[in-house]
Amino acid sequence: MTESASDPFLERLQQLSTRLKAACDHLELLDATGHVPSTVPVGTMLQHTVTAQSLSRDTTLLATEFTTRFTSPSDHLSKAHAQLLTAVADTCNATTLFAQTARTAATPPRHAGPRTPTAGNGSWSSITPMDAARCAGPPRPSALQAAT
Repeated sequence: MTESASDPFLERLQQLSTRLKAACDHLELLDATGHVPSTVPVGTMLQHTVTAQSLSRDTTLLATEFTTRFTSPSDHLSKAHAQLLTAVADTCNATTLFAQTARTAATPPRHAGPRTPTAGNGSWSSITPMDAARCAGPPRPSALQAAT
């Protein structure tokens, strides 16, 4: 199989790379100062989950096609394949982390007393920076950072 730039597979790979870079900026939870905002709406977290899930699916399908299509890739394509597999892992992890963060945001806070907060008081609609950090875990370099 040739490694032509006009190959539709390579064009889809480039399109996915562009989508991943755009999503990296769009899905950023940090504010301008580099900190997690004091509250993050549940709806935002759910939309981030949907976006990450779509990217994860598309990245996995492309990696599967790559594996079957290029049985003896050049060194250049082997490096691209490794980065694509890293992107598969990162997007799968992002989906899980955004979903966990949305769940945390939607869960009423625990109180020491016997009273349970009601949804009407809005206490379930946002998460704190501590909640976001707990769900996110330690920062890892992404496939996009490694590719650039």
